[in-house]
Amino acid sequence: MRISPTVDVRTWGDTVLGFLLFKDFCMNEIDEAVPQLKFYEEIKEYEKLDSEEERLSRSRQIYDVYIMKELLSCSHVRIHL
Repeated sequence: MRISPTVDVRTWGDTVLGFLLFKDFCMNEIDEAVPQLKFYEEIKEYEKLDSEEERLSRSRQIYDVYIMKELLSCSHVRIHL
């Protein structure tokens, strides 16, 4: 695995560094989409919001897109005859 030259390991904390390395790996080494990456980025954007109204709206959007969508895709009952 190669590390992108844009990731400077000397200037970032462990959490940010871990995320940047994970993101770099997902973007450069994996051929398919990694939904966990987008979910984490959405949560980080949510944390930056100041307005309670914006936070409520964004949290509903995140819940609908990442939680309910997954639950609904797994909720059908298969009947075997």
